[in-house]
Amino acid sequence: MRTTMYWYWIVGFLIFVAAAAALLLRPAPRASMPRPGPLTAHWTPPSGQVVGVDAHLYVTVPLAVPVARVRRALRLSVPEPVTVAAAGPNRFVIAPRDAWPASADIVARLSWAALYPRLAREGWTVEDVHTDDGRRLVVDLTTQRLFAYEDNRLVRTLVVSTGVPPRYATPTGTFWIWRRVAVDRMRGGRPGEPGYYDVPHVPWSQYIVGGVAIHGAWWARRFGVPQSHGCIQLATRTFNPHPEGVPEDAGWVWRFAHLGTPVTVIGTTPRRAAHLLAYPPPARRSASSAISCRRRTRESEA
Repeated sequence: MRTTMYWYWIVGFLIFVAAAAALLLRPAPRASMPRPGPLTAHWTPPSGQVVGVDAHLYVTVPLAVPVARVRRALRLSVPEPVTVAAAGPNRFVIAPRDAWPASADIVARLSWAALYPRLAREGWTVEDVHTDDGRRLVVDLTTQRLFAYEDNRLVRTLVVSTGVPPRYATPTGTFWIWRRVAVDRMRGGRPGEPGYYDVPHVPWSQYIVGGVAIHGAWWARRFGVPQSHGCIQLATRTFNPHPEGVPEDAGWVWRFAHLGTPVTVIGTTPRRAAHLLAYPPPARRSASSAISCRRRTRESEA
């Protein structure tokens, strides 16, 4: 009887050892890449828009991926060489090294299979924009003029007012319109200190570098003399309390240009710049004028 009991104990112990060994020696589960769900991407600007020849295309993909893999996955409809840089872990910018061809369809494709080999076998995310016909703007600080060109042909010359040096001098160089806001509010400086400003409903604002923009100045009574905090001001009837005889220069530039339109600032600010223009109280605007302005342009790009 005792011999039988011993055998039961021995067999039970062996079964326990075998089960424990099986648990300990079981291979660890293989780490898997989290699935993002449906593979979708967000492009800026959206497909179907007209852009300038220096437009930068931004794409946000579902999961973080190395920029080198984005370069391998990218296909373009034009032979123009581009630079691809990371703007975040899963956001990337595609920019022409020189300029996109004028009057051309730019189709950019990113292969899902190349971006995420373990998640996708086929499929693309596609961006399709059309470039304008070689439009560009040149601002001459010396003459306080803005020149609009189309296919290297001068189509219009406008009087502007640029920044007051030395603190608020408008920067020189070649830039591109990276943001457009139809009706903006501009603030700068600290309240109570010299140079502080807070101007509401600034119309037709097109930013070219940092906070420097081409925009309408409804509060200004004269142009051709530096009087801004660095921006390039144009005459406008929009929100102007005294619009009689005032040309809509700022609105014309807004309709002429696009995101990505090159802007070159040249020359030297004349010494006759005396002081910053003092802003009057905000112009009163009726509800109907504000609505009509929004109806004329729904475009507000970030």
